[in-house]
Amino acid sequence: MKLFPVILKSSNPGAPVVLSGIRPEEIDAVIGRYTEKYFKCLLTSEEKNWSCLILQKK
Repeated sequence: MKLFPVILKSSNPGAPVVLSGIRPEEIDAVIGRYTEKYFKCLLTSEEKNWSCLILQKK
């Protein structure tokens, strides 16, 4: 969540962004923060108590 401003500024429209190492209980908050205005969520995945997101900048 702390890296959101850096990721927002450094990613180009249409670019995929992969976020991993997210705890399952944090996934909703992370998705909410990123998809509020600037990204759309393309895929979520969970394995062995860790989650991953693939987002695309709008």
